Amino acid sequence: LIDYNKLTKKKGYLGHFIVLTGFTNKYFFYHESGPRNPKPNKKILKKRLMKAWSSKETDRDLIIVYGKK
Repeated sequence: LIDYNKLTKKKGYLGHFIVLTGFTNKYFFYHESGPRNPKPNKKILKKRLMKAWSSKETDRDLIIVYGKK
């Protein structure tokens, strides 16, 4: 669970679940499910995603899915 408004640089709080699809040293990639303009493997700076994830309105929920492709 993240504060989606922190990703989009808007004021207020908007809780949103995202699916991380990859990472590098500088970026996370996630699936943007919508409701408008869904996009796979969207790139976001790690610093911004960590800020959205650690927002005071969230409790740093995390679900890990692991398995073979």
